[in-house]
Amino acid sequence: MEKIGKILPYPRWRKGQEKIARKVYEAVRARKILLLGYPTGAGKTIAALIGAYLSKPKSKKILFLARTKNQVQAPIREVFMLQKKGVFVSTIVLQNKRDMCPLPISGRLSYEEFLKYCDSLNALGLCQYFKNLEKFDRKKLDIDYNPEPRAFIEEISRKGLCPYEIAKMLVSKSDLIIGSYTYIFSRDIRYRIQTATGLKLEDLILIIDEAHNLPDIIADMQSTKIYKHYIKIAQKEVRKFLKGEMADSLISSLTNLYSYITTLEKKSGGEDYILDPSELLAVFPSFNQMKNATFIVSRNMLESGILTPSYLSKIYEFLKALYHMTYGFVVYATTTSEGFTIKCQCVDPTITSRDVFSKVYAAILMSGTLQPTDYLVSMLGLERRRIIEHRIRADFSKQVKLLVYTRLSSRYVERSDENYKRIAKIITILFKKLSSDVALAVFPSYEYMKKVNVFLPDEIRKNSFPEREDTRLRDVEEFIKKRGKSLVLAVAWGKLIEGIELRRERSLIKMVILAGLPVPEPSIVNVKKEELLTARFLDAEKGWKYTYIVPAVIRLLQAIGRAVRTEEDRAFVLILDRRIIESDLKSIVEIHGYKMETTDKFNEIVEKLEAFDFK
Repeated sequence: MEKIGKILPYPRWRKGQEKIARKVYEAVRARKILLLGYPTGAGKTIAALIGAYLSKPKSKKILFLARTKNQVQAPIREVFMLQKKGVFVSTIVLQNKRDMCPLPISGRLSYEEFLKYCDSLNALGLCQYFKNLEKFDRKKLDIDYNPEPRAFIEEISRKGLCPYEIAKMLVSKSDLIIGSYTYIFSRDIRYRIQTATGLKLEDLILIIDEAHNLPDIIADMQSTKIYKHYIKIAQKEVRKFLKGEMADSLISSLTNLYSYITTLEKKSGGEDYILDPSELLAVFPSFNQMKNATFIVSRNMLESGILTPSYLSKIYEFLKALYHMTYGFVVYATTTSEGFTIKCQCVDPTITSRDVFSKVYAAILMSGTLQPTDYLVSMLGLERRRIIEHRIRADFSKQVKLLVYTRLSSRYVERSDENYKRIAKIITILFKKLSSDVALAVFPSYEYMKKVNVFLPDEIRKNSFPEREDTRLRDVEEFIKKRGKSLVLAVAWGKLIEGIELRRERSLIKMVILAGLPVPEPSIVNVKKEELLTARFLDAEKGWKYTYIVPAVIRLLQAIGRAVRTEEDRAFVLILDRRIIESDLKSIVEIHGYKMETTDKFNEIVEKLEAFDFK
């Protein structure tokens, strides 16, 4: 352990950073699962990598899992810093096959289309990059490659080789593997990776970044859905690519399924509607009928040059999920922007995660907003005997002025045009007081944001950027670059709160206005999740708290954290929901280092904003 300080590639440790490295070291040595909670700017990536690298047995590998492509860059940067220090950590970044393909056409195809295109080229011997692997001597495989994805792809393709296949070969030679959550927590993808690389869970030290996302992301990975219009398109495919009695029988079965779903749509009246899986299975075509027909239709489509996956195959995948469904799923109908939908939604991530965490050599789950241990044990199936915790309590009281305006709440019974106008007026006044940079207004939902946005004056709206469901982070960055002083309207459950980072030398976000507490709706999925947690804890209050309250506060903390990325950042934060001062909610906020002040006088908020030192 004495080497820990010697390989740090920076002049000195940040506050608490060395202790993170030592805790990771101890956890790996003892084969434990470390729950690591840390404040923003703690430098956890390099600390975790140093601790894991120095403690791992030679035969084990570090697998660093990130949620997004942007988050993958952090460990890569630290690997380069270690190299400058003279410490070479052999590293490979795993990406999907399409993203690693050097062929120009790859960027013009959907992922499913590309996979079929790639398989066809390889089978016909028409991909030179893949064909050259036949003559490639694997014994000469060198680990001294630049792990940065773009540089790696360029370097390998210049050698005339397939970057994806070379990356898989390098897994066995690398100390550090970097990839997304799916490589471990999607059963199908994990099986393919393990088959191709020989990786075993028992040989892995997992480092999971932003681990507070893990339960929901794993649940979504196990879920599947079909849209009503899939059935009509599938019937057209059957008519065109399937002949004879099999085609006639399947078209008849699909017609019955379409009629059933149409009846459901009318019955639901636009509301979510829970379904009995056995009743749904009874109206589907038989499993073997779908399996055989899907194979023939997909083959005939491919022979006709059609690369897109058949809609019949999508219905078959849904049927498979329904057929093999276990406890921990809920099947329901819902209406979305893409049409009427049947979903088979997982509410119990332990279906996948329990097996992973019981087998891995060690694991580090790290986040600035990590949920309570009981929740993580229940939702991820962690073995309590293996858990150790290290939660660093920060003090943001000098950096963040956090006020709660107690005259407002976003409770459903208090939602009205009058309150939307009041919120719009508050945002307007405070935004005008901001001399430069960015104010971030965060809303419980898109609908809530739209209703407030209507009442913002034109002079404010022309400098505001409202988040949409398809908003990209770079869209916001470009808007702010052009406008300068800007108001970003974001949704607590949207992508901006999870990933936006606006900074030059310091954070550009100087003000955060939380227009309500983002408590999840009591949807069919959340009610089922509450039942699951209540049964596990034998405590209805705890089940309710972990379904609705804890997720809301975690999102609120994520929003505040967008403004405070380093020790130098300072921000003014206003919460427009009195519910946050309730003891359970307030304690979670304060545990994360924020000092909360309350007021029912708006002029007092303005005075404190004017007196706040943003420097």
